[in-house]
Amino acid sequence: MNLFSSVSYFMNSSSNLDSIITENVSVHNLMFSQSVGFTFPLNISGSFSMSFAKYPGDYSRILSGDLSADYTLFDVVNSFIGFGTSYEKGKNKKNTFYIGTSLGYERYINLEIRAEKNLYHSWQDRTTNYDEFMLKGIVTTTW
Repeated sequence: MNLFSSVSYFMNSSSNLDSIITENVSVHNLMFSQSVGFTFPLNISGSFSMSFAKYPGDYSRILSGDLSADYTLFDVVNSFIGFGTSYEKGKNKKNTFYIGTSLGYERYINLEIRAEKNLYHSWQDRTTNYDEFMLKGIVTTTW
């Protein structure tokens, strides 16, 4: 069994020489990730992040998380399933469920098919709410 843990911190800040007219902007993000790989070809991963942003006249705090599992067959076919959620206090929330499979050949080409169900709800602007289902096909090449 393999365990992989990571912690990352990101900070972006901008300031203006004329801060009397325009306020400064800052964004901070802290993320924790954990992955478990078993002796058979199953991996389970999870992450949790907190984002804090200060904009002129506004403050935002976003909590998000993701939990997923993937299983590899014959070192070529990878099937995956997962769930993600995001919550911005007093503003919105989003939940995502996804499932799919990918087929790769010698690291040169990868074909992925995935289905996603996304639910978004805004408490501030109800016209932006959505409930969508997407079927995606992705082709990636490397040379």
